[in-house]
Amino acid sequence: MKKILFTSIAGAILCMALSCQKENFIPADDINNSDVPTTGSSVITAGVEKTKTALQDAGKVYWTNGDAICVNGITSAALELTEPVAAASFTFEGILAEEKKAVYPATAWTSDGTVTIPATQDAGTNASFAAGALPMVAYAASGNDLTFKHTAAVIKLQLKKGFTSDEIAYADFFGNNDEQLSGVFSVDYATGALTPTSTAAADKKVRVTIGKTLSSEVTAVYIAVPAATYSNGFKIKIVDINGVTMTKRVGTCTLKKGSIYPTPIDTFDADNTIKAFVKSYVNILKVWENTTGTIDLIQGENYSGGSYNVTNAHYIPSTTTIMVGENVYNTGDMYELALRCYLLVRGYDGLNTTKYGKNSIPALTGGAVGMSETIIPNTHEYYFGTSPYLETPGNGGYFYTLDGSTKLYHTVKVAALDNWAMRSLNFQSGHPTTNICSYSSGQLSGFGGSFCPMRALVTYAFFFKYMLDNGYDKGTEVGNNVLLRSELFGKEGNY
Repeated sequence: MKKILFTSIAGAILCMALSCQKENFIPADDINNSDVPTTGSSVITAGVEKTKTALQDAGKVYWTNGDAICVNGITSAALELTEPVAAASFTFEGILAEEKKAVYPATAWTSDGTVTIPATQDAGTNASFAAGALPMVAYAASGNDLTFKHTAAVIKLQLKKGFTSDEIAYADFFGNNDEQLSGVFSVDYATGALTPTSTAAADKKVRVTIGKTLSSEVTAVYIAVPAATYSNGFKIKIVDINGVTMTKRVGTCTLKKGSIYPTPIDTFDADNTIKAFVKSYVNILKVWENTTGTIDLIQGENYSGGSYNVTNAHYIPSTTTIMVGENVYNTGDMYELALRCYLLVRGYDGLNTTKYGKNSIPALTGGAVGMSETIIPNTHEYYFGTSPYLETPGNGGYFYTLDGSTKLYHTVKVAALDNWAMRSLNFQSGHPTTNICSYSSGQLSGFGGSFCPMRALVTYAFFFKYMLDNGYDKGTEVGNNVLLRSELFGKEGNY
């Protein structure tokens, strides 16, 4: 039995907890009528309501040689076709009942009112997804014409070779609310809607066996999953032949029947590398951009009674967390890891936990390390204290970079980031992160004002985003005179 395939369509999944965007599909062309049933047999004419079933330019639905459907629990003869067709005639032995409930592929029929979605799909050398992975159903109160509807959506995983590995073994798809993804579902034959029937752990995962070698070109892997609203999003764990994992996550979204959802193109980078941390860490910039409130420079977020209030300030809530692999990092963890990872990719010993201060942390003997090949450092219970925004006139005011005699707010160069990471990193290990690095008294030529921890949390994310955007693996590839974004509350004032 051959699979139903899809034509490729442009689209993208947003990797934040915002939404998933559905792709549109072109309806099938006209259906050719079949022969009149002969005595002792039935012939069903079957088309598909919408979608594309072959990875080619034509926007049609195609049945292929060897396909079979099941109607009322009876399996048709397999199609004998020399080329794909948009509609096909399926022959059954015996006369079928007037009311017809149909399933494709025939093997998906479990009982009247249920279908089975396989727990394992074999991508292998397939151009699309595994045979039988995408069940369709149809209903007719009478007559011998059926229009099939999809019950599932398709995730199009797009990967390139990374530093870690180029031989991928399989990918596992999980719903973050333990949704049923395989096994037996109740089905509405008229609409294609699935209703879960199982809470078994084995039915909460779909695995696609891949066995493909990645390259600099995009390798697409298709995963068929139940169409549903994934209220807490989902994750895809990709595993290479050595057991090394890379985890991709998508936030809350609705996957619609018969729709393809491509993930952003990504390189395979192991969950335990700096690059994996960085790719998750830079997502806090979206949180920063989309969160505004009143910030007091001394009392912090959501405080309106102080003397140093900034209204409509962009900020990262103190409750923000990220996940890297299966590890959860809070803002204090992110802050520490950002500084340690920064120093490592800039060529300094970011693993050192005994020294702090200007020029105190030694250079690495072998020079800067690459994000893709270096393990994420450990964390040491850093947390933000009561005044993480403290850049008041009394301690020099908001940070700025000098361009001659001009003060450039919202920008920084790597010299200040090197200096600030060394001066701040280890002093706060296991203590509140409240220290301020002042540049108002000439501590580092070319900079002024004060640099607070919350500015650091945002600024180092901008630094790593700059590296990702430019394809850099080592921080030394960022030029000394590059002006990087360094914003505390946005660009509406001198902060």
